[in-house]
Amino acid sequence: MPAQVQEIDANGRSGTRPFSQRFKTEIKPMDKASEAIFALEPVTFQYKKEIDPEGSPQFGLVAEDVAKVNPELVVQDADGMVYTVRYSAVNVMLLNEFLKEHRQVQEQQATITELKSTVAQQQKGIEAVNAGLQKVSAQVQIGRPARKSRTIISKATPNHDAAAMTSMNPAHVYEIRPRKDGCGVNLISDVLPLRCAVLSGGPDAINNAIDYAKLYSRSHVAVIRVYDEAGNVIDTHE
Repeated sequence: MPAQVQEIDANGRSGTRPFSQRFKTEIKPMDKASEAIFALEPVTFQYKKEIDPEGSPQFGLVAEDVAKVNPELVVQDADGMVYTVRYSAVNVMLLNEFLKEHRQVQEQQATITELKSTVAQQQKGIEAVNAGLQKVSAQVQIGRPARKSRTIISKATPNHDAAAMTSMNPAHVYEIRPRKDGCGVNLISDVLPLRCAVLSGGPDAINNAIDYAKLYSRSHVAVIRVYDEAGNVIDTHE
């Protein structure tokens, strides 16, 4: 038969306390009653020599301090003086606080899991919307009508017939502008598939853009203008 723990009750009597339900009344959850233990102050100490001649280090509570927090947690002697602490009650209160904290952690973990699932679903929705916008943007670029090109008549027109020919065949304009990020130039024209071509940087970026425009404009009359960073025309090719 296992050994039974001897305890001292509130009346100072020593013995084995029954914990069966048949000996109890007014059973209800401890709830916040256990929060009193947060005001307790554990200490280290040594008993006086008449109690412990060896003076072994001890760990526990001071009964008088516990009585100030909750008188139900101490036992008084026959003279009505505080005698000892009901550590079994303190242990049960600790258990109650542990269980409360454990339930709170479980609830927080469930909330975090739910939030992660919501964020993942929202991310998928955002990706789907972005994909749809890219498709619409591509369709708009393909279906966008070309702007009307301005008629360019050279001041050096040799005769009236040449001027009339230029007027009947309006020139397409190619603009070569430096990129704001300094990485190459942009070749801009309504006749390009996407209205703009990006050419990488380097000393030949402008010349490469001019050659590309000339190659692409072989089937139509074209004017190629080169701009500086201030937006001024610095060179023209026809």
